[in-house]
Amino acid sequence: MRHYIYPLVALLALIVLTPSVCSAQRKSQREIERSLLPDSLSRSYRHAEAIKLLKIKGDTAQAKEIWCDLIAQDSTYAPALFQMAILEEYGSALGLEYSRRAFAADTTNKWYGRMYGAHLISARKYSQAIPIYRRLLRIAPKDIDAYHTLAALYNYNSMPYTAISVLDSAEIHVGYSPYIGEMKLDILLDTY
Repeated sequence: MRHYIYPLVALLALIVLTPSVCSAQRKSQREIERSLLPDSLSRSYRHAEAIKLLKIKGDTAQAKEIWCDLIAQDSTYAPALFQMAILEEYGSALGLEYSRRAFAADTTNKWYGRMYGAHLISARKYSQAIPIYRRLLRIAPKDIDAYHTLAALYNYNSMPYTAISVLDSAEIHVGYSPYIGEMKLDILLDTY
């Protein structure tokens, strides 16, 4: 009977220890594969992982940690800066800085510009937001919200005639919109 116990114990030990050895090998294999990725692909992979953590698992802290690490590695990595700006409160100094850096890294991206403009408006820096929205109109000339916001900024800065000309330009580029027409009428009535 004793002769049968030793092979049984050996078989049981093999069954119990094999999963941990295999998972260690799989983990080291993943690390090796990740280290073979080019930096740009690794960065994109980690950015996508952070988005999955935030959107699917709702883990804001872990996503922020990944994005902060990406920013520490490359301070001009606009996608991570943009996501950090989204997570910060509008008008906060940190959110404004993240959105400014994202837009500075890629001035052709309308989403980065919109985020930066929204943070400037929330921080009550209206005169600084005007050039951002003018740039947005060059990037996306059919963006009716950018026309509306730029006209509102001009009107707030006591430039109603410039605001009206922006709204006229919107009608030329986009066509008539009740949204734009109503704002133009309000500004005209306030001006006269």
